[in-house]
Amino acid sequence: MIKPNHITLFRLILIFIAFVSWYLVPPQYYLYIGVLFYIAFLLDAVDGWLARTKNLKTDFGKYFDPIVDYIGFLALYVISIEMGILPIWFVFLALTRDFLATFVRQILNLNNIVIEANVIAKLKAVYIGYPLVGLYWYKLYGFSSQWLFIVIGLHILLEGRIFGYSDPLENRWNSIILCFTTIAVITLTTLRPASESLSDLTVLFILITQSLIWVSGIQYLWYAREYIIQSFDSN
Repeated sequence: MIKPNHITLFRLILIFIAFVSWYLVPPQYYLYIGVLFYIAFLLDAVDGWLARTKNLKTDFGKYFDPIVDYIGFLALYVISIEMGILPIWFVFLALTRDFLATFVRQILNLNNIVIEANVIAKLKAVYIGYPLVGLYWYKLYGFSSQWLFIVIGLHILLEGRIFGYSDPLENRWNSIILCFTTIAVITLTTLRPASESLSDLTVLFILITQSLIWVSGIQYLWYAREYIIQSFDSN
């Protein structure tokens, strides 16, 4: 039987293959590297859905899954910097938030509390992975920016409906946040003229992702504030 942790481990293997391949294969195969990253991020929704629907959640998976997400983002960050898509400071801020989130989980673990990713953190993961793969392809081949982000926005909304991110019967706020964020992406790219400038897309990507990155990070710190203060003042 395939379990969520098996899928998460397979995601990690895909990410390493994609990252190493980018340095080894000729440029004509770069498209397929983006496909591997895309599949790895898509499977992130699959393992979470499987864990929820089949009641296969484990403490190991709650820690391992976000670590694999971080590794996947880091791999794409490095490639994006070398391709001139992202500035280095973006990576510094994103990794700082991820390290702080890991620190919070460790503090809570000392108090026998296992924290799952909140709604904003899940959206952050989705809105980093897929759009960054899109920017990667755009850098390689170039096409209408508005269609790129419309397709990505609709895909995110569809994935949310399929894999339970936005099931209003379970969590109405999940549905509201996901729908409004997706509508914002589609609106921003539809109302503005189609652009062939990668820098315009990068600015849009940074504004959306940095907002989600730091809101979710602050939520983690706020949730664990009492435990952090107790640990800080303890002998």
